[in-house]
Amino acid sequence: MNKKIKSALISVFYKDGLEPIVRELASQKVAIYSTGGTQQFIEGLGITCIPVESITSYPSILGGRVKTLHPKVFGAILGRRDVTQDLEEMKQYEIPEFDLVMVDLYPFEETVASTNEEKLIIEKIDIGGPSMIRAAAKNFRDLAVIASRDQYPAFLEILTAQKGETSIEQRKYLAAQAFAIVAHYDVAISSYFNNAGDYFQSSISSPQPMRYGENPHQTAVFYGNTSKLFTQLNGKELSYNNLVDAEAAMQLIREFEDQYHVFAIIKHTNVCGVAKRAKVVDAWKAALAGDPESAFGGVLVTNGTIDKATAEEINAAMKVGETLGFKFNTFTHILEGYKVADKMKAHGAAASTFSDWWNYKMEVVDAIPYNAAIMSKVGLNVAINSDDAEMARRLNQEAAKSIKFGGMSEEDAL
Repeated sequence: MNKKIKSALISVFYKDGLEPIVRELASQKVAIYSTGGTQQFIEGLGITCIPVESITSYPSILGGRVKTLHPKVFGAILGRRDVTQDLEEMKQYEIPEFDLVMVDLYPFEETVASTNEEKLIIEKIDIGGPSMIRAAAKNFRDLAVIASRDQYPAFLEILTAQKGETSIEQRKYLAAQAFAIVAHYDVAISSYFNNAGDYFQSSISSPQPMRYGENPHQTAVFYGNTSKLFTQLNGKELSYNNLVDAEAAMQLIREFEDQYHVFAIIKHTNVCGVAKRAKVVDAWKAALAGDPESAFGGVLVTNGTIDKATAEEINAAMKVGETLGFKFNTFTHILEGYKVADKMKAHGAAASTFSDWWNYKMEVVDAIPYNAAIMSKVGLNVAINSDDAEMARRLNQEAAKSIKFGGMSEEDAL
């Protein structure tokens, strides 16, 4: 059921992006009702605007706290166009029909983030805005509601492409968005007043897409803003697995509340080693000694600051092993071993690898299929390994990659 927009109520805090919509509505001869700063903005564009006060016979009062809270305004929004009694009462009380309600909300969260002054924060608790948005969303069968400037571009496309008409599916979708926007707003206000209430309340907008989910063919999003949790200095965009490991690491490190520096190594949420020492570098050495083989490819976490000495030790794990009196016999699953093959040779270590994850898991995108061949040419003793029987049947394929991509002979590959 399509509805033609003939009249619109527009009252918004944010004016950016509004002009193209207002001009399109005006070009389609839509009667525009407005109030306050929005009315001034629209009239400043040279577009005729009907003051809401001409309907209510009341000006904006109480310092702007009461502008649109009036039966005629809400009657124009909530009036059902297919109910005879509603139409008769609207005619009796001279209530117009709104086909579009464009109302956003005062910037409450932005104000809380920018000041601690309670008076300013309280004044940014919108009353009329949420009420009109909810009313318009409730009556989606008869009118469309736009509750955020983020919706402007898509709605402008609808206006122009459909010549001012909206379908019932579009109006219901916009209503769902409107209820979500108001719900998020209410949670933010409730959280400000009561952080330890009887209800668990959480509302996070704009989820952050992850590089991939638990597996590459899956998608994942993070509800929150990772930049507020930590600073990523370099490297690829985080994946779901990265965040899971990071959370496990942070939960572990928070268990230690003393004057010592704590260092832990986590792999697939399992602890490979954890230690506390007076110096960060000593804590790192002790944590690595817990399980030096499994530690490779893990997540490192500390409650201290990584100084130059610690960074050098981390980047020279083989030397750490030597200082602790042991050597790494074999680096297992060293899928990117070609990058440090010369250092492995000098250390006297062998390598065990495979490349069936190549072009499959983004976290090992550099695990090139000629990894084994390169390490072999450097002089390392290299084996192609498998985790289980299902993968073992493909070992010949792994060897074939070394022949095809690495230029090895069949004898060497096998």
